Amino acid sequence: MSISEYDVNDWAEAIANLHGSTARDPGDARRAYNAVANLWSGYGYQDAPTEVLRMLVNAIEIGYMAALNDVRDGDLDDEIRMWPPDASRTPFLIAHHDGLQPTQHEAV
Repeated sequence: MSISEYDVNDWAEAIANLHGSTARDPGDARRAYNAVANLWSGYGYQDAPTEVLRMLVNAIEIGYMAALNDVRDGDLDDEIRMWPPDASRTPFLIAHHDGLQPTQHEAV
């Protein structure tokens, strides 16, 4: 199977469009960029063509921003809601909807 530069550019554009539509909060793109920069710098894989690297980084940032959106919306599955596992005795942190500043709460 042969993949053309045109194909790669189309994929990169599609991922870039998804990236742009996932950032709902103005600071999310910056938060995602910083988180992925830390992750990627430790990973060290830099040998792919620039557009491929850009796609990989954008895809990771999309996941990070989607997670931020879920936290803000309270869209958490049961495993996350009960974190830490013994939440009845342990205070936990939740994020404010207006900037993800952690606040300590007692489990209910």
